[in-house]
Order: sequence, then structure tokens, then C-alpha cells
Amino acid sequence: MAAATARLDLGKMRRFVFSRLPARSHDDGSYGPLMLRYAWHLCGTYDAVKNSGGSNGNTMRFSREKNDPENAGFALAERFVERVEQAFPGVLSRADVQVFCGGLAIEHMGGPRMPFRYGRRDFTEAEAGARYPDTGGC
Repeated sequence: MAAATARLDLGKMRRFVFSRLPARSHDDGSYGPLMLRYAWHLCGTYDAVKNSGGSNGNTMRFSREKNDPENAGFALAERFVERVEQAFPGVLSRADVQVFCGGLAIEHMGGPRMPFRYGRRDFTEAEAGARYPDTGGC
């Protein structure tokens, strides 16, 4: 991803995401609440004691987490992230794009500008399964 980060223009990406968050036909006229909830679910599994879980890995795309009832209703959020990825292919991992969109949703809804660091990676399904060996889910 070193070559990709050389092309990284977070300002351009930010403007792209901001321009797509308003959506008259969705709920309150914005994808902001959906993207915030999505990012929260991606990050909410972090365990500080084990230093595991969280947003690193893009693991919610695998059935083990995707089928967890707590993670229902994110198809639209996933398509939103896919559109960002298509506009900026190979620049950030999907895990980074998901968190980036969630942070921008907070700002778009009137919250503070959220700091962002990239460097998350997308795990394989085997790596994702190893994250929750005891519970079979989140």
C-alpha cells in the first residue's frame, strides 16, 4: 500500500464523501446516522485488554460478524463505502475507508472534525475467524 498512500489525498476523498452524505430519500435526509452507526459497530468490538477486535480487519464482511443480529441493516452503508472505494481504488484499505466515512458522518451532522489515521488492513476470513474463537460472533 506504500505506492497507494503516495496518491492519498484525504481532502479530495473528504469532499467526495461529504458530497454523498446528503440523501433526501433516506431517513432524515442524510446517510450520516447510518454511517455513524456502521462505524460504531465496526469499532465497538475493541478489547483493550486483549488488544483485539475493533475496526482493523474489515471483518464484518464475513458471515461470522455479518450475520450477528446486532449488525443487521448495513447493506446500504456497505454500498456507500464501495462507492468511495471505486472512486479512490487502492488508496486505503476498506477498513480505513469505513472508519473515515464514519468520522466524516459525525462532522457532517454538526459534530467536531475527527482526527483520522490510516493503516488498518483487511483481514482474510481465517484471520477474521480467529478474532472471536470462543463466541462464534461479536
